[in-house]
Amino acid sequence: MSLYEPKNTSHRGQYQWSRTGDAAAIAISDLQPYLRVKMEQARIALEVQELVVAARNTPPTQPPAGSDLGSVLARLRNEVVTVLNQDRRAASRRGSLAE
Repeated sequence: MSLYEPKNTSHRGQYQWSRTGDAAAIAISDLQPYLRVKMEQARIALEVQELVVAARNTPPTQPPAGSDLGSVLARLRNEVVTVLNQDRRAASRRGSLAE
């Protein structure tokens, strides 16, 4: 866990917690029942982690059984684009409110 201190001194610091791999999958699984906005991203992240685990247990000369990495990555890309577009729209609305 780390503390991020914003440049703007009127903003409070943010504690940031980071996990990757299996530890992230455990955290996502535990948090998933409480998610509303990021539910689909969490589901895709868990699918990607399942593919990673399957790949670990598969010889490098053959693809993991039942994996469709291309479709999972395509869905992940679409989710990223959707979130970025939502962020842009929100920033645009904030900008128009400030005028």
